[in-house]
Amino acid sequence: MLLPGLGITNKEPNYQLKNNSKTRSEFIINCSWFSHKVNYPLLLILKEIVNQSKQEIMFRFFVGGVESILRNNGFIPFARDLESLLGKERFELIPSLPYGEYMALMEEGDICIDSYHFGGCNTIVDSLYLRKPTVTFEGTKWYNRIGSQMLRLVGLSELIATNPQEYINLILKLIHNDKYRVKIQDKLKQTDLNSTIFNVESKKYFKKAIDFLIENHEQLKAEDSRKPILIH
Repeated sequence: MLLPGLGITNKEPNYQLKNNSKTRSEFIINCSWFSHKVNYPLLLILKEIVNQSKQEIMFRFFVGGVESILRNNGFIPFARDLESLLGKERFELIPSLPYGEYMALMEEGDICIDSYHFGGCNTIVDSLYLRKPTVTFEGTKWYNRIGSQMLRLVGLSELIATNPQEYINLILKLIHNDKYRVKIQDKLKQTDLNSTIFNVESKKYFKKAIDFLIENHEQLKAEDSRKPILIH
């Protein structure tokens, strides 16, 4: 079943923007990725960004809690692997936090970047709600296209990468070009998120899809059709 829209309805975060000053001098890049989304090719991309950056940067990894990095005592080995690739001073590991504390730390970041090949959904919502310039890496599955589609809805398709080099170039552009980064931030501040990523109009298509499957169950089973069914 192919549904119009995002395939989900996003809920507006329960968080009041604080606009606090940064507590670190580095250029902070938010990586709101549970640890199972972190992989070696992705870390090599981050290493290349470190090598090419003209500013001191720090990746802040929001890696989750017991369901993620803390399972089977994985925190220390994970940190050592990151240190071997990025350098000890180039990252922070943030375990699971209460939502308000997590969002306050995210708000301190300069930009947000999405993971690949398993991308984010709720984390992209968080990033856009905080009006943070956000770079996504688009693939061919829902789980690595949903973030990019949200960027399209808010008019920021220019921040969608489709290959590693584009991803690196976009992130470096946001690091090095202050005017461009501020322009993106201003655009997000003027964007009506309620009519874009928080729009719930598409939920009716899910009901239509379920109704269609129930009404046509026997026919579809007999046909064993592998062609996608468009709901509109």
